[in-house]
Amino acid sequence: MWWSNGGVKGTSSQTPSVDITLMETERGQSHSLFREIYDSLSTNPYFGAGAGLAGIGLGMSILRRLAIVSNAFFRRRFIISLEINNEDAAYPWLLNYINRHSVRQTRHLSVHTAVRQAESGRTLTTFSYLPGHGMHYLVHNYRWIQVERQREKQTIQRNGYRTPFETVTLTTIGADVQFLKSILDKATAEALAQVETGLVVYQAVGPDWRRFGTPRRKRPLASVVLDGRLSDEIHDDFSEFCSSAQSFLLLYYFISINSVERQREKQTIQRNGYRTPFETVTLTTIGADVQFLKSILDKATAEALAQVETGLVVYQAVGPDWRRFGTPRRKRPLASVVLDGRLSDEIHDDFSEFCSSAQSYAERGVPYRRGYLFYGPPGSGKSSFIAALASHFGYSICMLSLSERTLDDDRLNHLLNTPPPKFIFLCYLGCYCEWRLLLFTYLTIMFIRFYGNRVSDEMAYKFQTSATALGADLSPAQIQGHLLLHKEDPQAAINNISMLIAAT
Repeated sequence: MWWSNGGVKGTSSQTPSVDITLMETERGQSHSLFREIYDSLSTNPYFGAGAGLAGIGLGMSILRRLAIVSNAFFRRRFIISLEINNEDAAYPWLLNYINRHSVRQTRHLSVHTAVRQAESGRTLTTFSYLPGHGMHYLVHNYRWIQVERQREKQTIQRNGYRTPFETVTLTTIGADVQFLKSILDKATAEALAQVETGLVVYQAVGPDWRRFGTPRRKRPLASVVLDGRLSDEIHDDFSEFCSSAQSFLLLYYFISINSVERQREKQTIQRNGYRTPFETVTLTTIGADVQFLKSILDKATAEALAQVETGLVVYQAVGPDWRRFGTPRRKRPLASVVLDGRLSDEIHDDFSEFCSSAQSYAERGVPYRRGYLFYGPPGSGKSSFIAALASHFGYSICMLSLSERTLDDDRLNHLLNTPPPKFIFLCYLGCYCEWRLLLFTYLTIMFIRFYGNRVSDEMAYKFQTSATALGADLSPAQIQGHLLLHKEDPQAAINNISMLIAAT
């Protein structure tokens, strides 16, 4: 409503009343529409006979199914969980971490008692309080986590005693599994930080290594003062050496599977001397080709075996038997040993053909054996190539020296006929060579293989010409030792080539 300056009341607009009238008319029409539908359904004989009720039931069933599918989809996409049982070494570490970092100390505890008694009679008792069975909650990185500890009916064998099988499950909302893994890593780090460790010293007693005394208290590295930066240089070099071991690259194969179901049965099985719950994993997908699931199993097996740290096993003749000599050595690539021309490839092809021709040897009545004679001065790569060849084909090495005084014909025949499976027999003839020879074509190959893509052909040729100009007889072992001194700087290896003369 508007007012004029003179205070005279003007005319008012009728639009709001018209809008209200239209809204009331539409509302009445909508009510009448629903009433007509209700009246038609109530008077319809088919609807009253049950068809309508069946339709309503079908609709409710569809809604229920959609709710179940939506819940499963939400849990699969936006909820992550981590389960660990009491057979795992990290089980008590995780429980201690949960008890220390929960929102409030739980009022339901379980206790583990450890008693240590010295020979003098002094007794030390420690109690470890862990969260009891049931539900617990903690906050980690501003996220709530539900912790459920369950005790199963079956029992397991542990440390000579039968104990109930228990599991702890961590559940939270999210999609990054690394979040739960970080909790386990922190729990492990806190537990290991409390373990009292010392410096263990071993002493040679006959053919064995035995512990010498009790572990000593560790001494800080900074407590020993050396000249200049010698301590830091040795520390950095040793740290770089420890981290330069070859590591495996895990390749993850992403596949589309409808469902993966893991079930734990009530019965237990005997495994590695312990009784563990029987579990099954079922993969389900849509399709008619069974090879699809078989390919998953093949790839899983290949990835698992690729992570197994295997090494080269060496056997030594001790009396009439073959015994392991030390621990398995790290396998050496065949390409790391440089021989003249195509000699390495020729031996590889010949040995590969020999490994696949056992049937032809048997049919012709020929003893299934193959011999190679490697000769040369020390450091020329004889033993290195044999170790690389055995590593490449997955064989072990049996070492025997013919110059051994206790070796006679009967013992040699017995050792040759009682070897371990899949072996390469390495026999030292005891010859002595006065001369040294290094074909300088090796230098270019060794230089490029040692530094890889970091060097050019011109640098390799310069290294070869610089070594040739020395006019000295050099062995591959000397060249390799020189390259190791300058493993991070190939130009320094070229500039300091004269150090090889000083080392001879």
